Parts: sequence; C-alpha cells; structure tokens
Amino acid sequence: MIAVPAMTILLGMNERKSHATAIFIILPLTLASTFIYVKGNHIDWNVTWKVAVGGIAGGYAGARLLSICPEKVLRKVFGVFIIAAAIKMLV
Repeated sequence: MIAVPAMTILLGMNERKSHATAIFIILPLTLASTFIYVKGNHIDWNVTWKVAVGGIAGGYAGARLLSICPEKVLRKVFGVFIIAAAIKMLV
C-alpha cells in the first residue's frame, strides 16, 4: 500500500509502472517467505492450493486490466482500495 504512492510521488513514476513495479518487487519477498514457511512446516496445503488457483487467476486478470485501464480510473480504484483497507484496520 505504501510502495505505489511512494514510487508515484517520490520517484515521479506513472501509476501504471508503479503498480507493475510494486507487484514485481513482491516476487522475491514471497519466494523467501515461502522457503522459510515450507521449511518450518507452517503451510496448510489444502487451503494453499485453493487460494493459489484464485491468486493466479486474479493476478492474470489484474495484469490484463492494468494494461487497458486508464490511469485516471486506476488512481480512483486504488484510492478506494486504500480507504477501505484503512477503515478495515481501524475497525
């Protein structure tokens, strides 16, 4: 939630590239965490497979939408998401 606005405001990147870069940054972090959790036997594999299928489908759909979504709409959708996340954290 911080990476996209930071890259947009502080680094002057456009929002589309900021979103794509933030998602790409998550990959090595996820791989490192996965290794540690698998090694520690902290994974519920029944849930993992179900969530992974939804995540892959959602990731594909999101990447496709990101490439065709106008930047103005992207900014508004991301803003609504950030506000919803903030409210969820407060409640």
